[in-house]
Amino acid sequence: MAADFGSRDGTSNRIAANHSFPVTMLIILAITGHWIDIKFRLHQELLAFIPLEGHHTGEYMASVVYDVLDEFDIKEKFFCVTTDSASNNLKMVKELSKLLYDRCGIEWDWKTNHIPCLAHIINLVVQKFLKTLAIQSDDDMTDSDINDNGDSDVDKDGDADSNVDDDDVFDSSSFSTIIGKLRAIAKSIRVSTLRWERFQRCCKAYDIQPMTIPLDIKVRWNSTFRMLHKAIYLRAVLGYDRVCRAF
Repeated sequence: MAADFGSRDGTSNRIAANHSFPVTMLIILAITGHWIDIKFRLHQELLAFIPLEGHHTGEYMASVVYDVLDEFDIKEKFFCVTTDSASNNLKMVKELSKLLYDRCGIEWDWKTNHIPCLAHIINLVVQKFLKTLAIQSDDDMTDSDINDNGDSDVDKDGDADSNVDDDDVFDSSSFSTIIGKLRAIAKSIRVSTLRWERFQRCCKAYDIQPMTIPLDIKVRWNSTFRMLHKAIYLRAVLGYDRVCRAF
């Protein structure tokens, strides 16, 4: 979640608030202030790093953000807020607008000053694409796979290209199934120390540096790419039959 601020003296101010979801499941609301001074120089500072407890409701988060604004005496400079599309963030800006008006008489229009995070929107588009992406099957042959005579790429005996190895031919399994299997392996490695030790032995057998596979999170930008990138590095280990059966 990001928030911008402006003031009547010509300067512009902004804060950014982000949730952190590390392995320990400690939820952090980090608020960073961004502002432009009268010489149009951009500044930014970390204003708060607050662990959140209980339910992360919009009302709760609004009170946390308001307290930070009040602590730094920048309520009147509050300009705009940028968040992802989570429902509690939308509720947060609505409640923050009420708090500013009820307690300080500040009219802050959350509809005008709430800006959706572009990176989060792109991430939603990519996630939707990954769900629908499927490996092309034989039934999905395109026009480019047909020659000028209207025949498919086969030899004179009517057989498919003999140079194609059966191991190189993919079935029609969806890409989401592959992602699901990677997630299952990534989770399994973390389940117990015994599984992690077993996985390390497999890595060393292939002379590969042992490392975990980062589990992707739908709201974490580029996390699926990082998971796939690490899986490619570990592909020799992941392709080992015993590993697949164990995890």
